[in-house]
Amino acid sequence: MKILLAVDGSRYARAAARFLARFLPGPGKHVDVMAVAPPAPSSPHPHYGPARELRAHWRTEAAGWVNFTARTLASRGYDVRRIVRTGQAARSITARAAEESYDLVVTGVKGRTAAPFFEIGSVALAVLEHVPASVLLVREIEAGSRRQQVTREIRPLRVLIPVDGHAHSLAAIDRFLAWFREPHLEVHVVSAHDAAAEELLALLTGDEARVLRSKLEHAMRLRLHEAVNRLVPHGIAATSGVLEGRPADAVVAAAAAMNTDVIVLGSHGIRPAGERRLGSVALEIARTAPCTVLLVRET
Repeated sequence: MKILLAVDGSRYARAAARFLARFLPGPGKHVDVMAVAPPAPSSPHPHYGPARELRAHWRTEAAGWVNFTARTLASRGYDVRRIVRTGQAARSITARAAEESYDLVVTGVKGRTAAPFFEIGSVALAVLEHVPASVLLVREIEAGSRRQQVTREIRPLRVLIPVDGHAHSLAAIDRFLAWFREPHLEVHVVSAHDAAAEELLALLTGDEARVLRSKLEHAMRLRLHEAVNRLVPHGIAATSGVLEGRPADAVVAAAAAMNTDVIVLGSHGIRPAGERRLGSVALEIARTAPCTVLLVRET
């Protein structure tokens, strides 16, 4: 398995490295730890010093971030390669991901938002939209006290898996089970009406609406049953449920209500370079989720 981990010296990047080391065992896995130093300003600034010295300083800082993370992962059995570049971070990391055949690209996330260009961070947003590999966005959840942190560490890892009837949502389950190694999992599988179905139901009344809703709920139950059965051979007795309302909002609300640690999503593609508008349900969930998200892209 080949992984790209983007680091920038922040606590969010450190949280991503810790998550990787804890839940994806290192032996047999190669990870490129990459940091991007910003370019020196085109014009000199009296408080910054000469551009050459500033460039060297930032490269040294970036190398420090990489080395710190690389030592941690190497101690867990990972085969580690260190990469330091100079440039614009989002562009450099997505370009690297496009050049190499990575199975997974990992980055820390500093927040969440319903607006497409704020809070989540430019690197995480670019990775989410444009990287062709599967993506792991690690959100650090701050504990209010040491007791809360200990509780989080000893309870099962809570996983939420939305399924929508497409093959990629089931493939995401297989990939999650193949990659993650956590003996104590608490898995909940959910399904919701798609947006088109919700719009159609809003136009219907009386018996027509009841019949259509019954058919849609039957279809959702069938795909929930199929997803739950996929987990049984792995000794996982998952629970399942039907969500009401707009799919992305319903999944995010369910994740918050269940204190979910990881949402596992399937996705069938990426945004073309230059196309910035987010429209897919999977991307919207990943951007607004209150927890870590594994976005498995169809290959």
